[in-house]
Amino acid sequence: MNKLPVIRAEHITYYSVEELCQVSAVDRGFLAQLVEHGILDPQGRHERDWQFAQHQLRRARTAAALKHDLNVNVAGIGLVLELLDEIEQLRAEREFHARR
Repeated sequence: MNKLPVIRAEHITYYSVEELCQVSAVDRGFLAQLVEHGILDPQGRHERDWQFAQHQLRRARTAAALKHDLNVNVAGIGLVLELLDEIEQLRAEREFHARR
């Protein structure tokens, strides 16, 4: 199997499936589930072409921790990550308004 290199475009790092699995400690099957459930959104139509933006590395690592440490299923992982994203957005808005 060919290993695709990390691609850098406009200061964004992209990871291949193999690289994302290595750096996030996620196996391919679990990664495919995360994509299937819309938790991760790779570039590319087919798994062999998938490229993941750097911000998805954190999501993959968090998903792996939720699965392994807390035994959360994939649907629960999606919900937790959505709530964490919302919290992050609210904090950013609060900081923005506090600076005004």
